[in-house]
Amino acid sequence: MNFIVNDQKKTIPIVKLTVGAEYYIYKSAALTFETGYIWHLVDTPFGQNHMNEGALSFSIGLTTTLF
Repeated sequence: MNFIVNDQKKTIPIVKLTVGAEYYIYKSAALTFETGYIWHLVDTPFGQNHMNEGALSFSIGLTTTLF
C-alpha cells in the first residue's frame, strides 16, 4: 500500500479511549489485557463533530519486576 500526504499543514485532533486490566499470576508478575479505540475528528475545530475514522486495538502483555 502507498500512502500520500496531500495537506502537510492539516491537523486532525484525535480522541482515544483505553480500558485495561491486570491479572496477577505471581507476586511479581501480571498478565495485562487492554483494549482501546481511537477516533479522528475531521472538519476541525470540532465544528461539525464528524467522528468518521477510527481504529480498534487489543493488546495482551506480561508485566514483571526486575528484582
